[in-house]
Amino acid sequence: MVNKWKASEISVSVGGVEVVDFLGFEADDGKEITHIEAVDRIAGYNIKLQKPTWSLKCRVTSEALNKIEEMYTNEELITVTVKTPNLTINCYDAIIKSIKPSEINDEAPEVTIEGLCMKIERKWE
Repeated sequence: MVNKWKASEISVSVGGVEVVDFLGFEADDGKEITHIEAVDRIAGYNIKLQKPTWSLKCRVTSEALNKIEEMYTNEELITVTVKTPNLTINCYDAIIKSIKPSEINDEAPEVTIEGLCMKIERKWE
């Protein structure tokens, strides 16, 4: 069983700009599910759609950051794509909500890029 991927097998693209030195990626389009409670029993489920979000981490030294900053400034609608050997994630009609560098010290800081999108599509292989 493979527990680690080779870096060359993973690609991340933000609006067509490849981020070759990314550190991590998350996409969440889950549902908020709670119980509907009656006085004496659970009556069912309340299902509410969650706003699809995505997040990418890279180092401040990433060459892609200037182009990504431009997309953020121009409020461009983009597609964010992550491809691994077993999973492809596409975030459609995405917009960048924030670009945040972490604490600056003697090590190159991480930059967290967060956004919203209209749809997240996953393909398992």
